[in-house]
Amino acid sequence: MNHSCCSDSRTKNDRSSDVGQVIAQNLKDVFEGYVIINNYYIDEFQPSTSIKDNLIFVMAGSRAKLIRDYVTNPANIFIPRRTFTKKGLNQIFKLAKGTDVLVVNDDIETTLECVTSLYNICGESINLIPMIEGNDYRHFGVCINAM
Repeated sequence: MNHSCCSDSRTKNDRSSDVGQVIAQNLKDVFEGYVIINNYYIDEFQPSTSIKDNLIFVMAGSRAKLIRDYVTNPANIFIPRRTFTKKGLNQIFKLAKGTDVLVVNDDIETTLECVTSLYNICGESINLIPMIEGNDYRHFGVCINAM
């Protein structure tokens, strides 16, 4: 059975991006010997690109829309949801009420998804600020990355 991971690019914001490789390795760690993992990069798609894999992982709904026309069966597209470890959440719960916390992820869509999830889990005792490229965040003392 073929499974695939679709990432935006091998590089992101002029830096090497290993998100696709990390996801592929995580899948291999769990399913090795049972599935074949293929990595695809959206910025490398050609008009003739056709993904016929049984299960296609993308990390955000915007990516699912981008690849839809390249997938033989769009019902095979799956968007996993991020979760937080108990250890990580315990660290967040220890923060003083009103603390400003910068939330960083691979892009604004997944960053906002994390902010929403954290507010649902933690309430509004801390101020979760999504990182937006180009802004200055040097004054932040606490940062969360949920990749």
